[in-house]
Amino acid sequence: VQSMVFAQLSQEQLTRQCVSASGLIMSPHNCKHTIKDVYRIKGYARGIDLAIQSKLKHASSITILYPACGPFAPLLLPLLSYYKDSQIFTSKQINVILVDVHPGAILSLQQLVNDLQLDDFILRIEAADATEYEPAESIDLLVLEAMQHGFTKEGQLSIAKHLVKFLNIDGWMIPQ
Repeated sequence: VQSMVFAQLSQEQLTRQCVSASGLIMSPHNCKHTIKDVYRIKGYARGIDLAIQSKLKHASSITILYPACGPFAPLLLPLLSYYKDSQIFTSKQINVILVDVHPGAILSLQQLVNDLQLDDFILRIEAADATEYEPAESIDLLVLEAMQHGFTKEGQLSIAKHLVKFLNIDGWMIPQ
């Protein structure tokens, strides 16, 4: 959350929330509440860690796409930080693409990645609607959790339906 403060978002960038054709686009301010669900984050982190370990047993590097990641990318950035600090995996092995449609989320995310010194793991941060985004490379792991309030408000199904076609033939989506 300190990174969000350091990003110096305008009031509109911080609080603007809207509904797109595929669902709710949460404001960065409201996303602060989603990172408080430590059980959800812990569960996802375990699954993502197992998926990364499994994928890297059979490949020298993997590309991870995390669409609708919000201003914190909470399911992946803590794990990348752990990998970096413990030197379990390197930035040569893991390449991450972070995507979000909200301009305030992008600014906060860029600040957070810089603050955590994870730039080497990040292939790029894209400002784009995840239901329209087309990565240039094939994806080994798609991390998608855009289901605040179940499937009733955010675009989990629309995003998954669109992005699954960019997975490698043996690519995985989390949740699987």
